[in-house]
Amino acid sequence: MQELWQQSVNWDEPLEQQMRDIATDLQNATVTTLTRRYFPSESNSDDHTTHLHIFADASMKAYGAVVYICDDNNASFVIAKTRVAPIKPLTLPQLELMAALVAARLGKFVLDSLGNHYNISLHLWSDSQIVLHWLNSGKKLKQFVAHHIQEISLTFPATLWHYCPTGDNPADLVTRGTTSAALSSSLWTNGPSWLTDESKWPQWNPSVLTLHLQTDIEEETDHLVPTEPPELTTGIHKIIEISRYSSLTKLLRITSYVLRFITNLRNPTDKQAGTLSVSELSTAEFKWILNCQQLQFPSEIQYLKSGVHNKKRPVLVRQLQLFLDDEGYLRCGGRIHNAPVSRTTKFPYLLPPRHTMTNLIVQAAHITQLHGGVNRTVTAPGLYQHADVSGVFSKPVYHAGRRVETPT
Repeated sequence: MQELWQQSVNWDEPLEQQMRDIATDLQNATVTTLTRRYFPSESNSDDHTTHLHIFADASMKAYGAVVYICDDNNASFVIAKTRVAPIKPLTLPQLELMAALVAARLGKFVLDSLGNHYNISLHLWSDSQIVLHWLNSGKKLKQFVAHHIQEISLTFPATLWHYCPTGDNPADLVTRGTTSAALSSSLWTNGPSWLTDESKWPQWNPSVLTLHLQTDIEEETDHLVPTEPPELTTGIHKIIEISRYSSLTKLLRITSYVLRFITNLRNPTDKQAGTLSVSELSTAEFKWILNCQQLQFPSEIQYLKSGVHNKKRPVLVRQLQLFLDDEGYLRCGGRIHNAPVSRTTKFPYLLPPRHTMTNLIVQAAHITQLHGGVNRTVTAPGLYQHADVSGVFSKPVYHAGRRVETPT
């Protein structure tokens, strides 16, 4: 049906033979019979355990789950749920994860329906080792994966999930399509042959990871987003606590006095004194910009410094065409490199989002423009400029790929 919609077939157009065969097979499927006696032993004592098994699987066309109840040596089909894969292309691991979510929801529905009348042991099965690793991972995952993993984990813990070989997974029939005749097979009506014998259940060690699986996980999770950037052991942030200042001017003046004090200690015969110069304030400003970049973009800086570009480029390097200038600052590339403007205007510095230094720079520009709009704020010149750094902030300063915005 999805393919028919994608082909924009009109209601009065003749269907292909394959579609007519499916329609005929649907008529035969209406006479399929299934055993609905789930508890033939009729035992509901406290020491008697009934096993509930939910299998999940996915293909590029559909994903779903199927539930079985095992009582003594009898396994019976209970319910199945299948969904067509979205038209927007998704990777197979993502579809397998969506199938696992359907399995968790379906298992909760069956448990709620049975109530507290039986002592039930729940088991969930998937033939995707990537999904099982996600469920047992403590690392920060991509938003799509993390969102689904969170709901699955809140429904049932990861310890209830097991690995099932693809050939023994009855949910495979749900996702790849089958005929009405196959619905009477033992795999569909009673599950895999080992289901009633716990000693024959497939075993899987989550600590063992093959090279092929490792590659799949890295591609799907984009190398896993690091939770926190590595902390610098040295830097201006170790001397001055930037969060204590609500004004860029005050921060830079304090920083300039600290830097002057350090310089005077190193050169006692040539001490600096008097009013702070524009050069000193500009140096303080660039000290903080460099510090912000080193703290927030360590992987990008390391990649650019290494010079080995045969490995995967960080996202920001690729999107913003980042490069390191002669002083070691991260700059954004652009399409105005031939424009008759200063080099800093052509290639603005990269600042991190939600960083105090970024907020202070935007706030200072906003105030100097008499609380003007966004356009006036992002095109405001820098506070402290000299011949070498003129126009530092005459073009928008980017932070994490987005233009800075006027503070509210």
